[in-house]
Amino acid sequence: YDGAWGISAHVDHDSKYPDALQDYACGNRTYDLDIGYNHKGTDIFPWPFPWFQMENDLQHVVAVTGGTILKKEDGNPDHNCSMRDGGDWNAVYIIHPDSSIAWYGHLKKGSLTSKQAGEKVDQGEIIGRVGSSGASTGPHLHFELYNKLGELVDPFGGECDSDSKGLDWLSHKPY
Repeated sequence: YDGAWGISAHVDHDSKYPDALQDYACGNRTYDLDIGYNHKGTDIFPWPFPWFQMENDLQHVVAVTGGTILKKEDGNPDHNCSMRDGGDWNAVYIIHPDSSIAWYGHLKKGSLTSKQAGEKVDQGEIIGRVGSSGASTGPHLHFELYNKLGELVDPFGGECDSDSKGLDWLSHKPY
């Protein structure tokens, strides 16, 4: 299934909620919740048969660029299907040489890299497997990125990315 994936939600650039949605391309491929949450990441899901792929470790998560592991969270249940009662997620947080920080969340329990906080990872290195831990509606990777000032960055950037801090992927599927 290598390369079989899609994006179910982008960063929400409209700070109002609920149902005030705007993604980087001025569309509404994002979400927010009435409890005051605006989606802050890019949700990448495996396709087809996401649960089968998760159970059989067919989708791995790789570091977008090299850096140092800041923190890991593991051991949390990874079969959640609730946005409100999901509990804690499994995640890896990596700081890059430019001081930006990437969050890789909703990972599969027990799949995280054996490397510990303070150890280096290379671009493309496997850091975990796709799961459904935390507040999640199914197996996917939640990728969140912050610049050195701690400001949220939409990796796609675009006409409706009002903060214009988008980085653009090396390559990405069309909108």
